Amino acid sequence: MTVSAKKISTQTLALLCFLAISLLSFNCSGPTPASKNKDATRLEFSEIMYQGAGNDSLEFIELHNKSTVKVALAGLRITGAVSFIFSSSAVLLPADSFAVLTNDSALFKTRFPNVAVAGTYSGKLSNAGESISLLGTDSTEWLQCNYDSSIPWPTMAAGGGYALVFTGSDCRTASSWQAGNVLGGNPGKSDTPAQDMKITINEVLPGTSTQKGWLELANSSDSAVDISGWYLSTVFPYTLPMTLPAGTQVPAKGYLVISDSSYLGSFFPAITGGSIYLIQMKNGVITGYASSFKYPALADSQSAGITTLSDGSTSMEALSQLTPGAANAHPKVGPLVISELMYHPQDSGYEYLEITNTSSNTVVLTDASDANNTWTVGGVNVAFPKGDSIVAGAKILLINGSDASAKVFRQAYSVSASVAIYEYSGKLSNSTETVALKMPERAIAGSSSFAKGISDVVTYVDTLPWPSADGNGKSLVRKDFATAGSEPTNWVAETPSPGK
Repeated sequence: MTVSAKKISTQTLALLCFLAISLLSFNCSGPTPASKNKDATRLEFSEIMYQGAGNDSLEFIELHNKSTVKVALAGLRITGAVSFIFSSSAVLLPADSFAVLTNDSALFKTRFPNVAVAGTYSGKLSNAGESISLLGTDSTEWLQCNYDSSIPWPTMAAGGGYALVFTGSDCRTASSWQAGNVLGGNPGKSDTPAQDMKITINEVLPGTSTQKGWLELANSSDSAVDISGWYLSTVFPYTLPMTLPAGTQVPAKGYLVISDSSYLGSFFPAITGGSIYLIQMKNGVITGYASSFKYPALADSQSAGITTLSDGSTSMEALSQLTPGAANAHPKVGPLVISELMYHPQDSGYEYLEITNTSSNTVVLTDASDANNTWTVGGVNVAFPKGDSIVAGAKILLINGSDASAKVFRQAYSVSASVAIYEYSGKLSNSTETVALKMPERAIAGSSSFAKGISDVVTYVDTLPWPSADGNGKSLVRKDFATAGSEPTNWVAETPSPGK
């Protein structure tokens, strides 16, 4: 066939282009899969009941469409310790609406007869904490959220009968969750956190036979708060708590210091470390509000207290000086600190931690009174060998042994032979992790174990305000060794320089 070439008008050409683009854009199989549109940013895990009070077995997970448009649920999956897939007949989730999943539909309906159940998942939510993910139809991860039962996560959600309620921006962090205000949970509805009276445990000096201790409470509100009848306990669920006497108040924007001579019941913080819980009581009934405080083993005449970070989160630290009835002093950091951290290397790089001795003395990594008690690093589960030490100003490196041997790592980063390298078998999270450098502090009476103190702790996150070091070839490098390790502004993203 012979085709004659003809001149095509501008209008005709534009029409042909429009038809071609339209045909290419048409999807014969139906709408674009949900995992390839903006639905991934429209959904959030808004409430999680993972552990009821006592022997209550009911669990649920609430999914919220926070947008102003409908979202297709068909084909979406929940993964983790529990598993669920929305069927092809799943309805569109309307704007500002909720889809509730549970482990026991029959029991759920007896508790919440007016709340629709979107499905029953298999498996069980861990009472200790875990990660839950929402996957799109093409298995792309839309959401990955964490929860935990330990401090600083909300205490009353860990067996106190209240659900976790999402109140923040990053569902992987404790500061984005609070306990709800409805005993048993409030599925299928908008939630508010338990009433926060702005009263927190702020500092503690444990008492000993030679040291009078005290506990400090802080009030961040503009009004005095009556805490008569509230509980103080060193265990949760509480046993034999101290009940604060009638007339107990914390002044506006002020502090209340309670001496150890006033402690009642079994309440008495130990110098070997532990937890403290302040539990709100209202008309003799426990509410969903509690202030929780977990502290390490402490040296004599050393307190532990809350440090507020620039992003609004808090960190519990051993303090550089005692400050009863006043704002907390800055943290006591060192003698060893985490000075550089590569948590998400590129394919050609390797994961590592750099530790620096900031003191003017050699630090022996074994307790002087018991060679079996050595320094450890939580997060990567390292226990240093007996008798090892770090001289003043020196650096050591911890590397992921499954990534590379010490020899390969030295060659890759031109690390001097004078820099000791230790291997660990775990793996740092690419999203968020707490890494704690722990030192033997003191023996525990009646035990062969040593209580650990904290030389440094870093909780990093792969999102702002932390600098970007998430798989882009950069490592986190610390700017100031005297500032809290979890302070985001204390770190910069730079070219890796381990051991230098």
